[in-house]
Amino acid sequence: MQFQNPTGRIAEYSEQQRHSGRRSRITVAVLWLVSTVQFFVAQLVVGAAWDTRYSWADNNISDLAETTCRHAPEGGRWICSPLHPIMNASFVLTCVLLALGAVLFMKVLNGNLMSRVALSALIVTGAAWVMVGVYPADVDENMHVLGAIIIFVVGNIALVLYGWGAHPMPRMVRVVSIALGCSGFAAAFLHLGGICLGLGRGGMERVTALTVPIWMLIIASLLPAAERRRMVVDMPECRHPDVER
Repeated sequence: MQFQNPTGRIAEYSEQQRHSGRRSRITVAVLWLVSTVQFFVAQLVVGAAWDTRYSWADNNISDLAETTCRHAPEGGRWICSPLHPIMNASFVLTCVLLALGAVLFMKVLNGNLMSRVALSALIVTGAAWVMVGVYPADVDENMHVLGAIIIFVVGNIALVLYGWGAHPMPRMVRVVSIALGCSGFAAAFLHLGGICLGLGRGGMERVTALTVPIWMLIIASLLPAAERRRMVVDMPECRHPDVER
């Protein structure tokens, strides 16, 4: 009877784990890339369909998703978005892709507790995107505003926590993550306080709301080559489960 060399079995198991980790990283990268691109494309397409000029500086992102034509209670700006179902669908899709990517990323990330808490906070942020998509501002303003606040605050806190705790990430990525989170967190309070610093109401909102999509693009661009940068672990156990210690 021939016995298989345990070392060979361990090597085979290690290779299987590497392939699995590589596929998972690529999946996360694709999910987050699609999430971000579709979100920006939806804003461009829906905004272009307005009869009046849609301004990224003066109009909120949520103006694109309102279901009726009206003058906004604050500032009296005119809102009329004929393709609002596309924008609301984009909000929901952003949630699904963000959350799926975060869950999968936690399985392959060689990170500490703080980075995992950060990814959990991103999942909460994703749920908030569903809230703003299901409850446009002219349908249920209270629920819409609650969802927006979660996106502005929790999302940016998640970036700071991730940059602070994700030790396997390149130092520059961690610094950028913290910088995005801090700037977005500060912009959230400025936007909610009606302080625009010359950017316009919509411009300041985008400073706080778009930090997470920008971060997702950065991570998505790095994940396919993560093994060389030691950003993730492909093999959480070095022994084959059938090989005794």
